[in-house]
Amino acid sequence: MGEQNVVLFAAPFDARALTVTGPGERMGDGVKMIQTGFGLGHAVMSSSGDVVYVNEYNAGLLMYRDAEGRLSSALPDTLAIEHPRFSPDARRLVVTIVDSVTSRRTLGVLDRAYGFFAPLAGQDPSSGRDRAEWTPDGRSILFRSITDSLRSAMLRTADGSGADTMLLRARRVVYEVVMAPDGRTVLGRVEAAAHEDRQGLFWWTRGDSTVRPLPHVRTDGGGTMISARFSPDGRWMASRADAAGHVYVAPFPGPGAQVRIDRAGGGSPVRARDGRSLYYFTPTGLVATTVNLTAGVKVGSTRELLGAEFASDDFVHAPFDVGPDGTVVFVRQTRLRRVVVVRNFAAEIGRGPK
Repeated sequence: MGEQNVVLFAAPFDARALTVTGPGERMGDGVKMIQTGFGLGHAVMSSSGDVVYVNEYNAGLLMYRDAEGRLSSALPDTLAIEHPRFSPDARRLVVTIVDSVTSRRTLGVLDRAYGFFAPLAGQDPSSGRDRAEWTPDGRSILFRSITDSLRSAMLRTADGSGADTMLLRARRVVYEVVMAPDGRTVLGRVEAAAHEDRQGLFWWTRGDSTVRPLPHVRTDGGGTMISARFSPDGRWMASRADAAGHVYVAPFPGPGAQVRIDRAGGGSPVRARDGRSLYYFTPTGLVATTVNLTAGVKVGSTRELLGAEFASDDFVHAPFDVGPDGTVVFVRQTRLRRVVVVRNFAAEIGRGPK
């Protein structure tokens, strides 16, 4: 299985010699990959010869919820779209587009005024791109570049001109990145050290590959802090403890205590542009909690914005964003991930998709 094509293959294998003895045959598409591994997917074969895998291909409508609660479509078509992000002036959106055949991810930009939607120009066809974020000035887009050998943090102008710029030159796997309001500081979830199967939140500055840890931001009972986002002034950060399933706010870059925001679980925190509220998904939908950061962290009331029918299972990287006027952009799923069972897998060889 490959990270870009995410295809399930079968090939003859000599168990004694530990050698593949013939060409592989394509048996299924859209296999969900494990976030922390190379070539590791959610697929397993039983002793009886049945195969079970998770097909991650999904599709949905890109939608808005305005500050008064009215819903509208951002695009008329149903597409496999992930992680929409408003530009700083909210005139554009950048999204990840998932190819329905290869599962390769690319970036697309929507001009909201004219309704023009097109792929970001100049994308390298040999690599995938996802989890895009805007720079504070709106001139460039930072994203994760995916190749067969590495995931890197990259930067490209929003009009697609010029070449990609690497944001972290140290050869570490990058899972997600976001830029601080100062336009220089980068916060990312990256490999703890080269060739280690551990990850964590680190920060660095553009032009300097020295990554610095955040020891005051931690998760109890194992796991990783994920989905980190800056406050509008860059002095605070919100993130999710993936094992515990809670949202926390902590000073950046520290020191200081982190404070839990949710009451019964949450993920994918996004700070309102005015800095007064923190938006995040819970098991019952999308909510906004008032958080006062003028003197420490004071958690206020919580209101529901979208019900469970709009909930997302993507807590790794925020599947929505909030504009300056309080408009939420999100993907309403019309086709969800599903479990595929192939009975007597060996008998299916020769009849799989070509």
